[in-house]
Amino acid sequence: MTVPYPCYPDMSPMHVPVECVTIDLQDITIHGGEWPGASYGLSDWDGWDNGVDAVGGPVAYPSDDGGIETVVAMKPRTITLEGDITARDWGELQRMIDRMGKVLTRPRWDWMTVTERALDGGIGLERMIRVCRLVRPKITPTTPTSAVFTLELQAADWRKVDTVQSTQSIRNGQTKSLANDGDEDADLFCTLAGPMTNPTLTWPGGSWQLMATIGAGETRTVTSRSVRDPATSAAYLHKVVGVWPSVPSESSVGVAFSCAGATSATEVKLSWRSTWS
Repeated sequence: MTVPYPCYPDMSPMHVPVECVTIDLQDITIHGGEWPGASYGLSDWDGWDNGVDAVGGPVAYPSDDGGIETVVAMKPRTITLEGDITARDWGELQRMIDRMGKVLTRPRWDWMTVTERALDGGIGLERMIRVCRLVRPKITPTTPTSAVFTLELQAADWRKVDTVQSTQSIRNGQTKSLANDGDEDADLFCTLAGPMTNPTLTWPGGSWQLMATIGAGETRTVTSRSVRDPATSAAYLHKVVGVWPSVPSESSVGVAFSCAGATSATEVKLSWRSTWS
């Protein structure tokens, strides 16, 4: 999502300074630079760009508390946040320390949203990445109303995605354009709404087909890794011909849909998020 925030016009737009960043993580907002009143301040960070590859996969918490991320993509990334906590009195400082200490305890994985304000006074970016906590936050009080912290996180994927999800609905015989503003190919998700037989998606240089019939009122959900009936969890990946598409980086692609047995209820719903490295 693009957001209008002025920042420093003399800085390179390729390297967003910490003063131009705001981070939202569960119920914590961390502001870059000076911020009035009680606040969490960001003084330094690493891993959002050019981070160190994480080693060992996700943190092995028991699966029933959300600690295991079932899909960890290539090159998971370590992200470190450093900053300060400023309060108006000792009691407020203790509450703010306690709130940060509870970040990413339940659920263990969640989205971290980063707003990078425009460096030229124009439009900035608002993107997010899914993270878990590696260790408890290191928080050290420095005065009765302030403390410093270090928060070490692991991302399930090195890619960052737009906070706004793009969608397209395609009827039988139609072609729609899908656009990706990012510099990485974007994952594409799909819902097939019946009735339809042998639904087929085609695009320049490729095609995908599900050799099956979907009844009226039934749906199938599709990703690059699965085809499922959400009502029964039955899998249909073995009935697929072709390779599931992604939305190419910094461009758009036309996707056409066709099938047999279509009615006015037949529809393909595609969703994706612009994706960056």
